[in-house]
Amino acid sequence: MLIKALIDRLDDAPGPLQMFYKQTADGKFALELDGDQTDSKKLKEFRDSNRSLNTKLAAFEGIDPADVATMRATIAALDPEADTKRAAAAAEADALKAKLAAFEGVDPAEYRVLKAKPDDTQRAADLEAALASEKQAHEKTQFQHLIGFDFLRLGGRPDALGFIVGKAAETFTMANGKVTTKAFSTANPGVPLTIGEWMTSQLTAADFAFQPHRGVGPLPTTVAPVRRTISAGDVHAFGANLAAIAAGDVEVR
Repeated sequence: MLIKALIDRLDDAPGPLQMFYKQTADGKFALELDGDQTDSKKLKEFRDSNRSLNTKLAAFEGIDPADVATMRATIAALDPEADTKRAAAAAEADALKAKLAAFEGVDPAEYRVLKAKPDDTQRAADLEAALASEKQAHEKTQFQHLIGFDFLRLGGRPDALGFIVGKAAETFTMANGKVTTKAFSTANPGVPLTIGEWMTSQLTAADFAFQPHRGVGPLPTTVAPVRRTISAGDVHAFGANLAAIAAGDVEVR
């Protein structure tokens, strides 16, 4: 069963998933899974609740609540102290008592409701996988923008951005929104290598990926003056202006 992103009534969604829907201005209900900490907390609560229900159901397998009265009456009629079939009577009584123990504090009506409830374990797993995939895609985009910023700042060719990002991925990784590496600086032994230092080394190691006369030194006088500025933290604006940044028409601060 597919999970619908937009429904007319909240009752159209399975009970455990109703917490993920929010009513829109037109009276419908939209599924909200944008990967923030609130949705992750809701997903954990949903998954834990589903596991708790499955644990309760497992304890009731093979037991009909309607048989409770019959089992209690049978136990009362058995006499473990009788000389005849004493051992069998005691064993049967113990077995029935063990079954009854599962019903302590449980309402038979609640059991029937739980038994009829569908198993949403797979749905919870699918939602968790979707969130993980979205997070991975977001981190990949962040990594490309961080590498691209220093690359274009040093005069990298826009058409070589994919190459330099792939090369950087051999040294750096993205974890929880931050770039990490196991490599160390050659200029400062014992200090982790930075993207800036690594990118400067590529001016020589991969000089073909950079435009002539562009790099750590002053820009040539033929470069057009900066016409506008965008924030280094605005990843969307950065991605939309890669060519203009490389040409020197847009300044990133």
